Amino acid sequence: MDVQRKLVFEACMKLAEYFNAQFNQRRQYQWKVTFGVWTLLVGGIVFIKKPSSVQYWLAAILTIVYIWFYLKPLWQANEKDKYRAKYYRIQAESILLDPLYELTENPSLDTRKWTDLRFLRDWSMRFQTIATIVLTLLFCLAQR
Repeated sequence: MDVQRKLVFEACMKLAEYFNAQFNQRRQYQWKVTFGVWTLLVGGIVFIKKPSSVQYWLAAILTIVYIWFYLKPLWQANEKDKYRAKYYRIQAESILLDPLYELTENPSLDTRKWTDLRFLRDWSMRFQTIATIVLTLLFCLAQR
């Protein structure tokens, strides 16, 4: 392998490692925030004895905001990072195995559609969504 190809191979591997590291760091942060939200909901179930209707609506709205404006964008960012890491890993492998291989253009991954519910297919997003909805329902029903 000539020097130029070796540099391209190393660059692809570093990019794959970078995107994989971003995904892992975001996932760790995501679970910490999720446990914080769940702790607040459980605290509301235990300590708020007679919530007003405003608190019910606030809990429902905050749950929707949490799912749609926190979990979904996190899934989108995670998918892009996983996709990019895989793309660069495949490019590096192809450079290593085929001396005539040329880099291909990175096709884009579109996850920005407002109505896109693919994030619910991911087991961790589905689990976080269901657990948050169940805790919100318990908050609303346990105090009646």
